[in-house]
Amino acid sequence: PPDVHSLAAAEEAIELADRYLICDGFPLDESQKFTLRAALGERADGSWAAATVGDFEPRQNGKNETCAARELAGLVLFVERLQIHTAHEFPTANESFLRMVSVFENWDDLRRRVARIRYANGEQGIEFVSGQRLKYKARTGGAGRGFAKADLLVYDEAQLAQVEHLAASGPARLANPNSQAWFMGSG
Repeated sequence: PPDVHSLAAAEEAIELADRYLICDGFPLDESQKFTLRAALGERADGSWAAATVGDFEPRQNGKNETCAARELAGLVLFVERLQIHTAHEFPTANESFLRMVSVFENWDDLRRRVARIRYANGEQGIEFVSGQRLKYKARTGGAGRGFAKADLLVYDEAQLAQVEHLAASGPARLANPNSQAWFMGSG
C-alpha cells in the first residue's frame, strides 16, 4: 500500500511467529513473510497503511498460519484489545481457535498472560489478564453485532462471505480508526 513509512511492526511480527513456531513447529516461509510485510506496513503516524488485507491462495498454502502470526502479534506486540476471527462454518473457526490455544499452552511466558480460555460452543476465545480478547465466531447475520472497537476482524473462508455477514460485523471496526480487516480464502 502507499505511504508505508516503516516495516518494523511486520519484522517484529515475523520474529515473534518464528520464535513460537506458529507454523506447526516451523518458521514462516517467504510467502508468509511477504504477506505480513505488505499487511503490517505503518504510516509515519503509526497507523496501518493497509486497512484491508486480502490473502487468497490455493488450499493448504499457509494463509491460516500467516493469520495466526498476525493475531499473535496483535495480542503480544501491538496490545490490541479486541480481535474477532470469523469463518463461514464453525468447524473452521474452531480449528483456528485450537491451533492458537496450542501456541499459548506450549509456551510458559505466553500461558502466564492468559486469564482464561473459553471452550464453550459459540464462546471460543482467549482472554488475557490485561483484558485483551481474541474471539472465534462462525459467521451469521448477527455474529459481529455487539462488539465495538475491534482492532482486527478476520474473515476466513472469505470467498463464502455474504453481504449480511459483512454488514453485521463491519460496525465493530467503525469506532476504531486504526483497525484492520483480513479477508482470507481459497479460489
